[in-house]
Amino acid sequence: MATTVFLITNSRKLDSFADKLLVLQDSCIHLRDPSSFEDTEDSSAPSISIDTDNLKSELIETPKPKGVNHRIKDAADDITRATGDIAVYGYYVGSIGRLNALLMSGCTAAYSFCLTFSQYILKWATESPPEKLKIYMALYAAISFIAWVATNGTMWSTQIKIAVRSGTVLHAQLLERVLRAPLSYFTQTDVGAILNRFGQDINLVDKQLPPALANLNNQIFKLLMQLVLLLSVQPIMVVTVPSCFMSVYFIQKIYLRTSRQLRFLDLESRSQLYTSFLDTTSGVTTIRAFGWKEKFKDENIRAIDISQKPFYLLLCLQCWLKVVLDCLMAIIAIDLIALTVMYRNTVTGVDLGLSLNLIILANTTLLRLVQSWTSLETSLGAIARLKNIQESVPSQERDPYAVDPGPRWPSLGDVRLEEVSASYSQSLKLALRNVSLSINPGQKLIVVGRTGSSSTPDKDQSGSTM
Repeated sequence: MATTVFLITNSRKLDSFADKLLVLQDSCIHLRDPSSFEDTEDSSAPSISIDTDNLKSELIETPKPKGVNHRIKDAADDITRATGDIAVYGYYVGSIGRLNALLMSGCTAAYSFCLTFSQYILKWATESPPEKLKIYMALYAAISFIAWVATNGTMWSTQIKIAVRSGTVLHAQLLERVLRAPLSYFTQTDVGAILNRFGQDINLVDKQLPPALANLNNQIFKLLMQLVLLLSVQPIMVVTVPSCFMSVYFIQKIYLRTSRQLRFLDLESRSQLYTSFLDTTSGVTTIRAFGWKEKFKDENIRAIDISQKPFYLLLCLQCWLKVVLDCLMAIIAIDLIALTVMYRNTVTGVDLGLSLNLIILANTTLLRLVQSWTSLETSLGAIARLKNIQESVPSQERDPYAVDPGPRWPSLGDVRLEEVSASYSQSLKLALRNVSLSINPGQKLIVVGRTGSSSTPDKDQSGSTM
């Protein structure tokens, strides 16, 4: 098989199957032939002393066991990713505070109104006599100043109020839940997954979710104002509104579902990358000693490649969305020109120019609206994970009915257990069932586990003394 096998054992039963024997004896390594290495020690047998520092051997590397992966709730997670969960929105709004949410919504609404209404002021100024131009200029300046104040208010409420409060509240809840989690949670959960909660998920809460929420509100109010202004200038365009909404609904449904899946895959692939990095840093001494640097280097590179695949596909999906929305707006512009030609006696040049300008702006607004909504929706996967920890991870709190023993306890030194039942976790069967035990003072006891292991008593100590 062209394979080198190393067997490390203290048994002599398999000596006849070996080609060479390396015997550790008297602080040296002896090279012996199996045929001459009999049961009784032969002092005349040839031996070679080998320097252990210069000892080089070819090792057969065994694959390292991977971290514990929980795939039990995959089906439920897929449903959640495809349809979303309204409770997640409420959980996030509760973390940012309702007053902060209202403040941000008010600022974005004021900004969107001022930004869109300024174009209507230009229409009035174009159709009005020249002597009223100063009035419209002053009104335009006032509207621009209000928009500037609203923009600063949006940034302040988003970055100073919402981001700080949501990050602080969610991080504190996560830290408290993890610190109070039982030992079984840490043995059943991959370390990289726990680190991903404090790293990538909290990073989304701090940096991506607040701007995505502000951008979503901003684009919604801007699109509403642009739609109202467009219909006021060209009422005939109302016939195209239902078809536009239907098209945008199906486009965002496809884009949102795919984008959310890719973002979840991106978050999950990073857990494997973090686990590989932690394994490398924790075992760097062993890796260097056995010459495994290339192997772990390849594993880290492979983990990086896997983590970048969902990100690349997400960029491709965003390009697809832009192309589709551009085609949709082109169709709407063609409809506008066709309707203008049909009803040219009722449409002025100013109205046509303003309508085309609004369509161009609506195209950009609609694209940013879908992207902001998708960014918020997919980034809420971090909120869903944090919410899942709060609901699924048990808290190992102190029993409020527990009684603290006095400072003199135990006064007699005896221990009595009556009808005690216990298990390693709530999902496993009972390891102890209705056990009653009485240990008298001074009595020595040896506790033997269910696997047969126990503490072997020595000469002076034969067990646990009560």
